[in-house]
Amino acid sequence: MTSPVTLTKLYLRDYRSYSELLFEPAAGVNVLLGPNAAGKTNLLEAINYLSTLRSPRTARDADMIRHGSDTFYVKGQFQGRGPAHTLEVGYRSGKGRALRIDGVPVKRASDFRGRVNSVFFSPDDLGLVKGGPGNRRDFIDSEISQVDRGYGRALDAYARILSQRNDALKHFKIRKTPEISARAQLEPWDAQLVDVASAIVSRRVDHLGAWIDLAREVYCDLSGGSEELTAEYRSGYTPDIELGEGR
Repeated sequence: MTSPVTLTKLYLRDYRSYSELLFEPAAGVNVLLGPNAAGKTNLLEAINYLSTLRSPRTARDADMIRHGSDTFYVKGQFQGRGPAHTLEVGYRSGKGRALRIDGVPVKRASDFRGRVNSVFFSPDDLGLVKGGPGNRRDFIDSEISQVDRGYGRALDAYARILSQRNDALKHFKIRKTPEISARAQLEPWDAQLVDVASAIVSRRVDHLGAWIDLAREVYCDLSGGSEELTAEYRSGYTPDIELGEGR
């Protein structure tokens, strides 16, 4: 799908507070009004979930299942410059997600993320400034994954390799494997982790460099040119890198 893309229909079943909902936004800006706990944020979360396959409010898909059910289903129809496209996510407890694009099953989450882009902002996003580095890292990962599928695949690969390495460590502990033997057996996983981590850091630097260039322009306008915005990417993997200016 190409940008810009507009949401034309959203269908929810057993998602959060909704047993069933069909939402068809009007053209232009839409404003959702309602009392507390009416489900406004749930609806916005579902739209963002179709972009990122991640909730900005929970790390567990199971938390989005409506009470009393063991599944949820989210379907969105989007209109760009060409034909309309449909994204579908079904989740069942104990079995995980099923993804489809235009009715065709998709196996890899990295091939689904970023088909449409969205930005979810809530008061909790103040944690990007006030919270720890994990908040900022999660935000960066989510945003880059929407525009760079290679980055999403690298994140998935890193998580998979790390899980395999951790399983091996548990096995060594149970079997009381000698340290020298354990280290030798871990070397393949360590080498893979280094390769994938290098790709992740490199892509972060490239994307953050482009972001900070844009942010500098905006901040310059806001301050009337009296102040300059600067930023650094601080990682334990590489030396600190100043961002921007085409990086």
